[in-house]
Amino acid sequence: MYNFGLYHWRKWLRLILRGAVVSTVAAVVWRETTNRAIRVLATVTGAIGIAYASDIASKMLRPPPWQVDGERVETLAEHVSFDPDARVLDVGCGTGRSLVGLAPHIPPSCSITGLDSFETGIILGNTPTRALSNVRKAGLDPSIVVGDATELPFADDSHDVVIVSQVLHDLPARDAAYILAEISRICTSDGTLGLIELPLVDDETEVNAEYWLEVVKDAGFTVEAVEYYPWIKNKRYAVLTATPA
Repeated sequence: MYNFGLYHWRKWLRLILRGAVVSTVAAVVWRETTNRAIRVLATVTGAIGIAYASDIASKMLRPPPWQVDGERVETLAEHVSFDPDARVLDVGCGTGRSLVGLAPHIPPSCSITGLDSFETGIILGNTPTRALSNVRKAGLDPSIVVGDATELPFADDSHDVVIVSQVLHDLPARDAAYILAEISRICTSDGTLGLIELPLVDDETEVNAEYWLEVVKDAGFTVEAVEYYPWIKNKRYAVLTATPA
């Protein structure tokens, strides 16, 4: 079974603790008073705190650590052609969720590389060993590289397909531009960029889904295909493919 770690675990943990504190304080108030009205209020408040913490815990596990990223990756695979001798790079591979999802579409003869800084601030359990284990279980034999996406440790024109799945939205806009410039450098002239992105910048600022279309164009790529899919709060995420100029 795959284990892709817990995403955004610190943010979710803070929210869970907030609900736990509310319910704990309510329990203390209930115990220390004999006033019926205050006890009723404390009971209701405690129940709300427990329900809030439970709801956040449930959201933290969606998608579960073992669930492959299906719809978005399948959509990307429809527009990316993996030749048998293609050199494939997954930038920001994390624990390997995207490569696992793409595995049925990638010939085993391809050269597969996953790169990540493997920080644990966003994904709990984010390690090269876990990425390697997950992708191997999916039938691929990747090389896992620890590195900085803004300074990719690869030669010019060294990769035919570069995948960036749900990485740029966690970063400041400036870093996203640096990464796309690096991808343009290492991607062959007839290569492909495959991008999946949420309508966010710096993990907090909401943008339109078309934002990423313009960012990719500004980085000098020619967009070949783009599709938008529902996310939350009437927002859409973007799935696009592009070729370097």
